Amino acid sequence: MSYSVELAKSGRAKCRRCKEPIAKDVPRIGQSHEMDEHVSTAWYHIDCAPVPRDQEKRDDPSFMEGFADMDEKIQEQIRTHYKEGLKKKAAGKKRTAKKKKDEDEDEDESEKEEKKPRKKTRRSKKDEEEEEETEEEEEVDEALETKKKEINKRTAQQLKELCRDHEMIQTGTKAELVERVADAMVHGVINRCTQCGGWDKKKKMFVCKGYHDDEHFVRCSFKSETVERTPWDEAAAAPVEHKDKKEKDAEEEGEEEADE
Repeated sequence: MSYSVELAKSGRAKCRRCKEPIAKDVPRIGQSHEMDEHVSTAWYHIDCAPVPRDQEKRDDPSFMEGFADMDEKIQEQIRTHYKEGLKKKAAGKKRTAKKKKDEDEDEDESEKEEKKPRKKTRRSKKDEEEEEETEEEEEVDEALETKKKEINKRTAQQLKELCRDHEMIQTGTKAELVERVADAMVHGVINRCTQCGGWDKKKKMFVCKGYHDDEHFVRCSFKSETVERTPWDEAAAAPVEHKDKKEKDAEEEGEEEADE
């Protein structure tokens, strides 16, 4: 995962946490997941952005791409958010522990007279949505890592055949093939360009430059912040060695018929 900060270019993108649009020229923080030629970026207002788990990154946000290009006021706003975000988390844990202790003491006292039902703290809908959003992101990250470990056991040739079966790009190193297949398994296979039928590529946003047909290169200018994906077909993801066995059995059966 990589982090970046920039001024919003159009005002169309929405904050991943509060769901409100990020106005043009307002600073925003991006969290990107790189998948070979595809980069999925979630944008946040500075005050909505998740705090990095890495202590060094929390202490010094200069690791972000574009941080040095921001003016000092924006840089200080990010530093303050990271520090206060940690304080809020710590304070929240302390308040929860103290509240539980007070409730237990009140309950002990009330049992002497008349036991009263404990009061449950009401949580706002926004807090619940934010927690669900964070849990969902963590689950997606864990799912990607799990898939990578599983897929890495296969050979490069097997991965290429998986890409072929799902009409995906088959070129690249084994590491690139692992990233590509894992992304497709978790998020879905990226559909071909809606304008020319070529491949969609992503750098900040999805861009289709075109594709090669049998005789010449077909150019395309398709651009979009999002693209449609097709769910991964597990039936087509059978290990290659199983397919090879079926093919060998079919060949042997054909040879026996020919001999007869």
